[in-house]
Amino acid sequence: MAALSTRVLGLTLILVSVWCEDLDGDVLSGGWLPATVDDSMKYYSNLCNVPKIRSTDMTKEVFEKDFKTKPFILTFANGAKDWVETEHWTLESLTTVYHDWVLGAGKSLDIVYNGGKGDTNRTFSEFVEEMRNREVPADDFTYLFDRNFYFNSSLPETINVPDFLFKEGDPILFIGSSGTGASWHKHMPAWNGVVFGQKRWFIYPIHRAPPGGLYSFTPTAWLDYIYPKLQSADKPLECVQNAGEIVYVPESYYHSVLNIGETIAISIQTKEVTTKTEAEFYSAMDAHYLATTTENEDTMAVEYDRADKVYTDLHFLYPYNTDIMAHLSEIACERGDAVRCERILDHILTIDPWAINSLKLRSRVFYDRKNFSLSERDITTALSMHPKSKTLLRERANFLWNVRKSESKRAYQKVLSVLDPNTKEAEEIQDLLKITDFGPEMEQRLTTDSTMRDVDLKDEL
Repeated sequence: MAALSTRVLGLTLILVSVWCEDLDGDVLSGGWLPATVDDSMKYYSNLCNVPKIRSTDMTKEVFEKDFKTKPFILTFANGAKDWVETEHWTLESLTTVYHDWVLGAGKSLDIVYNGGKGDTNRTFSEFVEEMRNREVPADDFTYLFDRNFYFNSSLPETINVPDFLFKEGDPILFIGSSGTGASWHKHMPAWNGVVFGQKRWFIYPIHRAPPGGLYSFTPTAWLDYIYPKLQSADKPLECVQNAGEIVYVPESYYHSVLNIGETIAISIQTKEVTTKTEAEFYSAMDAHYLATTTENEDTMAVEYDRADKVYTDLHFLYPYNTDIMAHLSEIACERGDAVRCERILDHILTIDPWAINSLKLRSRVFYDRKNFSLSERDITTALSMHPKSKTLLRERANFLWNVRKSESKRAYQKVLSVLDPNTKEAEEIQDLLKITDFGPEMEQRLTTDSTMRDVDLKDEL
């Protein structure tokens, strides 16, 4: 009861503070809307096990000696005004100056898939209008995530962060509403300063990839489906970053970020890797990419071997990092070594039973062997962990299309229910449903193995 009272009190103070006025009469939210009570109750947490350090206590010497390889949150006596001219970051100011500037935006998983870049463009005013008139679930909200705007604007002149934080590098401007954010990823060292709004951070060190894996859960889905199932020892470092605070994330630390209320922030990360481990990781990723894009078979073999060796070496350094193992399993499957691929996937799922992408890949391994019962088991298990995953719903529908076509209609209708009807994928499924006869006479069983379960999946879908 005491814990609940503390949580409610904390939320009340937050909701009051974002609307109160400072001595100059400026609204502290800068015109950006604070979180609703419902969003605050859903996304906010009083738990903070990331060190918070006062800016007056952090010097360049202390940073280099004690904190360069540790995540921390820097706080300021006067909030954001100690390091940024906040009047230039209000909604009114930005709209006045940059209303017709084109910026990159995207959804949380798409941004990570695209290497940390928004994959769609809209003007600043269009984005704000879209953000204010959202009519889709939180997972589908668009998040402004732009790497070009900041240095092309006059905003760098408004920022003066402490000397130990780098001012040159790869800048990213973030603007998003409650529920938006970035799914799990890692990169070079970076700092992230919130001017207005709040961000909830989840962080894991290099030796432990996040449960559920990368490229699988949006921040809200991970919070809904995975976080509540974790034992205390398996939970991440986490903290809510308030307006005016700066988070420092060292190289190679996995992190996911969830906005609470309309939030505007700026981040700068170094352009060069600073550790041998991360350099090797990027080297392996480059080799894997070359192997999958070249048409020269000799080059393909060389690059696959190079990627496999580097990932294997990293695996010996970090034997419980399932992200590294996932790359090894992909390489094994792509090279046709199904036995090794399955063995690695089994090991991943022993460590991380919520690794839905590994379940999906193992389902395909079983499918290729025509062991449809095990294939269906894995894709059904993955869906039970993330029942709204568009990728998994489509995978299940495709499985039924190939194995028990008469049962696939409901599955494709389920996919449509979670898709934007204006997308190409939705149009393709709608066309499929119109032209296909799903009657029993069209049943197509590619083959039948003796262990296939003869069940009516319509009830499950």
